[in-house]
Amino acid sequence: MLDAQSLLEQTRELIRLAKEAHERYKKGKEEGAEHDFFKVVKPSADRCEKALQSWLNGSLAYVKEYRPKYIHEEQLRSVEENLNEIVLQSYFCKIHKKRFKDLTESVLYTLKNIEDDIQKGDRG
Repeated sequence: MLDAQSLLEQTRELIRLAKEAHERYKKGKEEGAEHDFFKVVKPSADRCEKALQSWLNGSLAYVKEYRPKYIHEEQLRSVEENLNEIVLQSYFCKIHKKRFKDLTESVLYTLKNIEDDIQKGDRG
């Protein structure tokens, strides 16, 4: 049995990570901050990747079981790929601002859709 409540919590954690990365990117663009790769960047990217793996398994099962109208497997896989990129790029600020913004909005859009679907479906 799929635990919708735990998927909801994981989804909210990813939303938090995406927003945190967005703030870090904005701040880095302004201040030009340098980050130690092994002390800061890699552990953060690893945490994100671990959270994403767990979330992806749950969200794929959720989509398979409940078939939400506007959420599809490709979107979930894009969230995984794009959120990993956002978190990594947020430390270096080398990615074009518009691309970073588009990736962030895409990730947040899908995550919010899942969050809303779980809440309205009352599937806990």
